[in-house]
Amino acid sequence: MSIEIRPSFEKHISLSPEEFVNKLCEEFKRHNRRCEGAATRNHVTLRLPPEKQHFWSPQLDLELEAEDGGTLVRGRYGPKPSVWTLFMFGYGLAGFGWMIFLILGMSEWMLQKQAGKILWSFGFLGFGVLLFFAAQAGKTLSRKDMRELDEFIREALQH
Repeated sequence: MSIEIRPSFEKHISLSPEEFVNKLCEEFKRHNRRCEGAATRNHVTLRLPPEKQHFWSPQLDLELEAEDGGTLVRGRYGPKPSVWTLFMFGYGLAGFGWMIFLILGMSEWMLQKQAGKILWSFGFLGFGVLLFFAAQAGKTLSRKDMRELDEFIREALQH
């Protein structure tokens, strides 16, 4: 089980950013909906076609940076923005709830009152751990899709 959140890579290519974007657009047409994407001058987002996507489907974001005689392509694999936001909100809620209830419970304990709020803090901590394992399960379920995106971009970078 890897705790790497969003795997990334860097590759130097001899094409300019505009030429690379044009080449990717040709690859989209040539591979008959194997992947689809949206491209601007310096940013490309690749994803699977809607009929192949599920909740855990990843996407690949490419940042294109012009260099002398070529382009530096920085790629980052990750979940769709809605899934990423959902998990970050959940982690924030778990952390905030854990901290608040731990502080309240410790205050009660120091005042020699019944410290029941400490149990709530462990509930929030458990929620955070549950989210972590759900994210790991999602990574496992999306591994095949990520490989497909990876093969597509590696083929595009070689030609």
